[in-house]
Amino acid sequence: MTASPGVGKTHLAIALGTEAIVAGYSVYFVTVQDLVAQFQRARDENKLKERMTLLIKPKLLILDEMGCHARCRCPRNNRIKSQRK
Repeated sequence: MTASPGVGKTHLAIALGTEAIVAGYSVYFVTVQDLVAQFQRARDENKLKERMTLLIKPKLLILDEMGCHARCRCPRNNRIKSQRK
């Protein structure tokens, strides 16, 4: 999904993830910024394969804030919100 900030994309993604859990599916929700940090940490610790194995286990992987990462010029408020989740 893509849309302007503040229209409810994250809210909708969480709702879809919640319904998937209720239906018996495994779900992993992560912001792209956090995922990149996880990959970097795993690479530094020589555990990239283990990290990838964990990410392919859930039936539904929700990647949030795809257009907003550390190198972009998105508003600071968006980055702060993604760190609180």
